[in-house]
Amino acid sequence: MLQFDSTLEIKQHAKSVLPEEEISDYWSQREQDKMLQVCRRKFDACEHARDCLLNSKSELVEATYEKKWGSGMDLINTIDCAPDFWPGQNLMGKILKQVCSELLEQRQLALVEQAKEEDSKKRKEVSPLIKAAKKFGLGNLDFLYGTFLLVTQL
Repeated sequence: MLQFDSTLEIKQHAKSVLPEEEISDYWSQREQDKMLQVCRRKFDACEHARDCLLNSKSELVEATYEKKWGSGMDLINTIDCAPDFWPGQNLMGKILKQVCSELLEQRQLALVEQAKEEDSKKRKEVSPLIKAAKKFGLGNLDFLYGTFLLVTQL
């Protein structure tokens, strides 16, 4: 592949080596997975693109006449038409939604881990206070997620 200067040359070479049907079958079985991998890497690598994706509030769509990857219409018609009526499959938009969901899930998991770490750190800081409170008979004092809990004995 390094011997070629453009993707067009690579495609032309592939056509000369393999029949069009074999290339088409091979690619159609793998194209969505490959595009998903590419998008994941792109949004992992580029913070600005990741933030734009995560802050998107509307339908994600490739507004092009391309009927497989896009809406099958230009931008104006895509905006004016409900997604159910787009002639295209919008596979790119669906992949972007999936990547966005994965990134949001990763962000949520990171926030939970951060909260657990902060809670653990605070527990260590207040542990001597809890022991002192118990020593002086203030009941069962505990610490949970940044809040003191006083459990009195009945």
